[in-house]
Amino acid sequence: SGGVYRGNVSVIFLHMVAYAADGSIIGGSKVKSIYNYEYATPSEIADRCGYVPPFVNINGDNQFDADALTRNFVKNGSVYQYEKDLTFSVEAQDVAYYQLYVTTYDVTTYKATTNSGIVNKITATSGGNNCLASLYQRDQTKYVAVSGSIVSGSKANVVSYKSSESLRSGALINKSMLLSTSNTPADYLLSFCKIFGLHILFDRATKEITILDRNDLYQDDTIDLSKRIDLSQDINIVPFAFTSKWYDMQLDSVGGSFAEEYESANGMSYGMQRINTGYEFNAEHNDIFNGNVFKNAVTILAKSKYFTMIVDNGHLVPSPFVNSGNTYTLWDSAGQSLDTDIPTPDNSASVDYYNDNHPGYDIDLARKMEFRTSDNKGIDGANVLLFWEGYN
Repeated sequence: SGGVYRGNVSVIFLHMVAYAADGSIIGGSKVKSIYNYEYATPSEIADRCGYVPPFVNINGDNQFDADALTRNFVKNGSVYQYEKDLTFSVEAQDVAYYQLYVTTYDVTTYKATTNSGIVNKITATSGGNNCLASLYQRDQTKYVAVSGSIVSGSKANVVSYKSSESLRSGALINKSMLLSTSNTPADYLLSFCKIFGLHILFDRATKEITILDRNDLYQDDTIDLSKRIDLSQDINIVPFAFTSKWYDMQLDSVGGSFAEEYESANGMSYGMQRINTGYEFNAEHNDIFNGNVFKNAVTILAKSKYFTMIVDNGHLVPSPFVNSGNTYTLWDSAGQSLDTDIPTPDNSASVDYYNDNHPGYDIDLARKMEFRTSDNKGIDGANVLLFWEGYN
């Protein structure tokens, strides 16, 4: 036989439970387990500790997540917090609120080397409350001599929150919940047709819809309508008449640095076309595209001193340099950084602009959509209609 080793392991079970309005339990998540002891599964640890979750799953083995969580705890003030965010999935209907139950145990372990091999077993358990007298990572390594509550709240072992009305059974489901917008496919089709002057024809006989452009709609062909109209009734022809002096063709703008500057200087949005009918009976404006779901955005020519490239021994090398070296920095999720200095090429290299005819501008004066404010913050470009104009 060999040496004998005894240690301690802290075990934490977390269980999200759903309640109905009358306080009865109607569902629960799988139980998550936090401990560092590879010789027993979560369900085996629970059986040894005598742990029974508030909501018992009828599927038995599916009560617990298959693997235990083994991340560390991080001290935040007087409370130690788990360093990874946890998510719980609960299937239930008519949920009024949820509660997260945290149950903890102190497990004593035994390890011995015998002639038959290594023996690992649990010799004792204690606890079953919401806090631990001592929090152990593994064996005799303690995080803190006396721990506070693992989860803070109105009750030390419970975190409660109410579900929103939209998540409850029988709640009204609207288009914005399903489509993330209140606009329908028909809104987009009609808006597209309105912008480009497309005409929709509906044939009641064949129940077919045909979309025509102006050239196809207004042709020199003569169409016999005598079989489609009742000649015994009066026929009224209403001519098109202007009702306003000004007709504006504009879409709502998403904004942007140049768009706001242009409107401030000119008193009208960028890209708007204003038609003067010549009539003087009023000075009203008629917004032709009012209610259109599409929005307008501005294209700009980007200019920067960094639009350069390096010619090094006849080879083009992409370059962030202007006239000195640069530093390449990488950051990890913990905020740590790694810097790599990048020197400029030797004297045989030269720094040239992308655009020889227009130094500082992008290649071939390529236009870009401007989805930024004057202080370089992003703006929402939803419903901006873009067209690909090719490479040239």
